[in-house]
Amino acid sequence: MGTLAKGIPTMRRPVQILIVVVAVLAGFGLAGCSQSPSNAAIVNGTTVTEEAVSSAANGFIDIVTTLNSESGQPPPSQANARGTVISWLIDGVLADQLSVVTGQTISDADVEQLANQYIDAPLFLKDPGSCQAMAGELRWTILRTKVSQGQLDQAVFTDFAERADINLNPRYGRWSSDSLSLQAPGLGLNAPILSGMI
Repeated sequence: MGTLAKGIPTMRRPVQILIVVVAVLAGFGLAGCSQSPSNAAIVNGTTVTEEAVSSAANGFIDIVTTLNSESGQPPPSQANARGTVISWLIDGVLADQLSVVTGQTISDADVEQLANQYIDAPLFLKDPGSCQAMAGELRWTILRTKVSQGQLDQAVFTDFAERADINLNPRYGRWSSDSLSLQAPGLGLNAPILSGMI
């Protein structure tokens, strides 16, 4: 370390450059993470909020608890409910994005018709908390069915799936682009919401 004429210490040029490089990289790192306590997932740029997950999970728990009480089964845990509904919400965003890409139209009547093929789906659709999540899951199911029936090009669907950019808060696990589903247990509800890439 040298000194200026007035006795003020100066750093050698390599140290100054290193400090600037570290500061710039730290800035890029912080900008790239986009950490926010309100984000549960980001799906191709569309945010799924923790508020949406909480609302859907509460509705899910209420409905499944009622259904389970009739058969003597315990209510679902908060972690299981959140894991289920985050999957449904992500599927809904993917369905909406794929519909735009392919020009597919899925009406509310289409969603209700599919829901009526299941015992509990209509209950989730009627619940203010879980209706958005369940409707999204049903829209995704409709599109996947169109692929299997040849009404939607498999290559277009596969390309869309492979390009999907899904950043999931690690507390929910990880997202598999191969199966388009939630994989592996997350860090759990005790994990800080800010952990990870979101």
